[in-house]
Parts: sequence; C-alpha cells; structure tokens
Amino acid sequence: GLTQEHLDYAQLANDSYNNHTDEICNNAGLPSGYTRLEQNINDKSGYNAIAYRNDKTGEIIIVHRGTEV
Repeated sequence: GLTQEHLDYAQLANDSYNNHTDEICNNAGLPSGYTRLEQNINDKSGYNAIAYRNDKTGEIIIVHRGTEV
C-alpha cells in the first residue's frame, strides 16, 4: 500500500509544476517537514527541476518535471 513517504513524494512532484522563482524559501504547499531548496528552470530546453530537503532525515530529493517545449 501507499506509505506517507509515497504521498509526500507525490505532493513534491505536484509542487514541481509551480514556478517558485520569487518565493523559493516559502514552503507553502509542501508536505510537513520538507523544505524547498532551489529550482532550476531552463526556458530554452524546457527542463525544470527542484531540490527539496527532508528536514527530519536530511535527505535531498530532486524532482524533475516534464519538459515544456
């Protein structure tokens, strides 16, 4: 079955489709215990990734979203 970790990762994946360039430190919309660290947007290629940290474990999660051409 689905664990809380699975649900957290799904929420992070959903969050990656929002552009947070002006509010990278604002963790609104994230699962409890996660921090949004940095977003990489490449308008030319359409590539986008965001780094998140699990504040409890220190684990860094890199979420890649689909390219937009």
